[in-house]
Order: sequence, then C-alpha cells, then structure tokens
Amino acid sequence: NEKFLNEISPIKHVDKINIPVLLIHGTDDKVVSVEQSEDIFDALKSAKKEVKYIPLKMVGHHFKTEKTRLKVLKAIDDFVHQHLR
Repeated sequence: NEKFLNEISPIKHVDKINIPVLLIHGTDDKVVSVEQSEDIFDALKSAKKEVKYIPLKMVGHHFKTEKTRLKVLKAIDDFVHQHLR
C-alpha cells in the first residue's frame, strides 16, 4: 500500500533521527535504487544530522565478493568505534 509505505518511510521522519547514521549502498543495486540512499543522505545533511554515506561502485544489492564484504565490515567497524565514546 503506497500510502502506508509513504507514512513509514525514514525520509519522512528525518527530524526524529537523533543518532549517527551510516549508509552503504552499491551503485549497481537493482533491488533498491541508489537514489533512495542519496535522497536520505541529502535530507539528513540538510537537517544537520550526523550521517556518512559510502557508495560502492560496481556493487549490487548483495555484497557478494570477499573484497566488498571486508570493505563494508571495515566501514561498519570504524563507524561504530567512532561513535562508541
């Protein structure tokens, strides 16, 4: 139901987000468009929220390769350690 999805969409609730956000998205994702991550990133930045966006070039929805998985896990580890003060 489009109305319901619109109501629960995170981009409609940016003002309620009060924690740092890490976005990681493959630029070749065929399941979820990369524009969705770009849009929420822009909305969070505009609202002066703490957000980091990592686009992964030539990566799809599933992080299939070991190299990609390691990059994602490293980014998550760095992000968590940065914010666990």
